[in-house]
This record gives sequence, C-alpha cells and structure tokens, in this order.
Amino acid sequence: MNAVASSLAAEVALRLAGAADVDVDALIVETLATLATAGNADRAYITRFHANGTFSNSHEWTAGGIVPHHPAIQNLSVDQFPYSASFSHANRVFHVRRLEDLPPEGISELESFSSFGVRSVLEIPIVVDGELLGVVGFNHVTSESDWDESAIAGLRLAGRAIGIALSRRAANEKVRNALIAAEQANRAKDELIAAASHELRTPLHAVLGFAELLSLDGVSHEALDEIRSNGRVLLTMIDDLLELGRVAALHSANDDSALLADMLHQVVHNLEPVAAARQVILRVPSAETSGAAVSSAARVHQLLHCVASAAVIAAGDHGAVDTELDASRPELVIVSYSGPNHQLVSGLGLALARSFADSLGGSLTIIRRPGRVGIEIQCGSAAKP
Repeated sequence: MNAVASSLAAEVALRLAGAADVDVDALIVETLATLATAGNADRAYITRFHANGTFSNSHEWTAGGIVPHHPAIQNLSVDQFPYSASFSHANRVFHVRRLEDLPPEGISELESFSSFGVRSVLEIPIVVDGELLGVVGFNHVTSESDWDESAIAGLRLAGRAIGIALSRRAANEKVRNALIAAEQANRAKDELIAAASHELRTPLHAVLGFAELLSLDGVSHEALDEIRSNGRVLLTMIDDLLELGRVAALHSANDDSALLADMLHQVVHNLEPVAAARQVILRVPSAETSGAAVSSAARVHQLLHCVASAAVIAAGDHGAVDTELDASRPELVIVSYSGPNHQLVSGLGLALARSFADSLGGSLTIIRRPGRVGIEIQCGSAAKP
C-alpha cells in the first residue's frame, strides 16, 4: 500500500464526495475492500460511536475464509474498552502489531480481539468538524503484521472521506425528516381548518336559516337581528381562518415583495362577500397611490386581511370601512371604519394581526376619532430594490 496509499485515498474521497445517499453504504464496503487488499489486511471495518455511550460495527469487509465480526459487535459499551477508547477520543492511532504487546490496561481489548482470532490491529479515528464519529480499522487474522506510516496516512484520509459522506447523509436525512414533518403538520392544519369550517358552518347556517323562518312568524325583529348578526360574525371568523390558510399556502414556496396597494385591493376583494352580507361598504385607495413595496408579502397580506376583517365586524351592519395609504409614510396603511352601531375593534382577527405585525417588526395602533375608529398599520420595512 505504500506507493498507492495517497492516490487511492484521493480516489476514494472523490467517489464518496459524488455518491448519492443510497449508494454510500455499498461504496464504503467497496472502499474497505480496496484499502484492505492494498494493505494486506484480512478485515477492514467502520465502527460508529453512539450518543448513548455504545458503539457498533456499521460496515465490514473480510477476506475469504475470515468470519465476519459485524453481527457480534453491536451496541457494546465504550466503557468496556477504556484503553482503545482513550486513543480514539484523543484522535490518536491505535496500532498494535502483536496483541500480546498490549499493556495491562488493555486487557479488555486483548480478550475481545483474541476471541475473534485477531493478531494485529490498526484503528484510526474518524473526526469530522471536531466530532468523533467512530474509527476505521484493519485486522490481521492469519498472521501478525505491521502497517507503515504511508498506509496509516492513506487510511486516515480515506476514513475522513467516509466520515464526511456519512455526516452528509445524516444531515440530508434530517432535512428530509424535517420536510416530512412540516408537510404532515401542514396537512393536519388544512384538515383542522376544513373540519372546523364544516362543523361550524353547518349549525350556523341552520341557525341563520331558522332565524329567517322565525321572522315570518312575527318574532321580535330585534332578537332575530341579534341572531343574524352574531351568526354572521362567526361565519366571518371561519372565513378568516380559511383565507389565512389559503394565503399561507400560496406564498410559502416563494415569499416575495409586493406593493401595498395591490395587496389592499386583493384583501378587499376577498372580503366583499362578507361585507355584502353585513351591508358594509368597503373602499380602497385610488389607483394613483401604490404605497411601498414591502418584503414578507405573505405575512403582510395576512396582517392586512386580519385588520380589515376585524374592521368589517366592528363596523356592524350598514357600516363603512376605508383603507388608505399615507404618501409621506409609504409603509403605513390606515384602516378606518364607522357605522350606526360600530364598536371598538377586537377579537381573534385583531389578536392575529398584532402577532403578524410583531413578526414583521412593525406595529398596530388604534386611534379613536369622533364617530370613527382608525387602525394604523406599520407593515415593517420596504423591500430592497
């Protein structure tokens, strides 16, 4: 292995660097076979250390006639072999030409390797980014032997390449698992919203329908108006949840910047059916006013929707909601409302709006005026051109 150690290790590193995750295990075993053959070893292996203080052989190659050790070396305690473990944790080579040469403190290693018929051992730590992953090792079984510095250097390089490949695969697996968990959570959210919408809408429509029937029987108009008004509030809240889920899904893949005026027009358009049911007038800024282009468009859209929806509810039947842009402060949106029985804005929509404003680094301020309530929304920072 002396003459070919460096070139062989470089070839191994290149192959592992370009390997797909599904091919890493087979390529590691192939690498062990190539290195062991070049180094006249009877057995080559990878031992992985686990966070719970145990270790296992993860990959192994053996020459013809040599019994594999892999099945027996699984989840053994590191504490059982303190002598060799001290070499690994100090990033030192554990090189034993003859097992009988081990000192008294290596008695556990002597007994273990001897039970497998091993006569010589070479183990080199696999360290990636300062983390000890395990060791790559050679054994001689048929005879006692030694490995020179060139072989050790080549095996160290190859071991590092193997460690990088294993770390990369583990990182990719974490990303895949995180994506799966996120997708499952997103599906669960959609299912919850759909179920809530169905379960709440059905009885609410029944309530509103019977309220209409009762009006034919001469029941108090005030009582019926109260039923209809509160039922429509609940329907609006359900629509808000559905709209927030739709906007989040639309923008989650690519949350670009957008003009405030464009978002205001879209929000008002989406709320028109709700406003019409409550006989609320919705007004948007003139076409000449575009406002700022803001980043985090999905969250800004959700913020504007929550405020406008809360304003529609607070304005009450026969009210009016205006949305305005301030030319002197391009990231500011003002939503104001009035109505014969308007109330101070509150509820789920406003709570969500405050949360979105905080996440954007913006603010939300309620201003009471004679006969009217204004909500100033600072939508964070303008998008970079």
